[in-house]
Amino acid sequence: MHGSWSKIVIGGLIAVVVLGGAVWASTWLWSNPKNLRPALVEVPPLAPVARSSVIVTPGDHHALCHPRRDGDGGAAQSRRQA
Repeated sequence: MHGSWSKIVIGGLIAVVVLGGAVWASTWLWSNPKNLRPALVEVPPLAPVARSSVIVTPGDHHALCHPRRDGDGGAAQSRRQA
């Protein structure tokens, strides 16, 4: 019975040493010192861009792929349907 307790204690000590070494190694490898960070500087604002954008929604697909050619915006077709 005395031998099994000594194995448990030795195994626990080995586990503590291994975990302590892992914590020390991770802080040593991935330490992030404050003095190695680059200095932040002011940057000028971006120049405005002069271009237009088109927002396409699912309902606009037919109108974009098949534009009207009559030039009245669909009024003639709505008159024909009435």
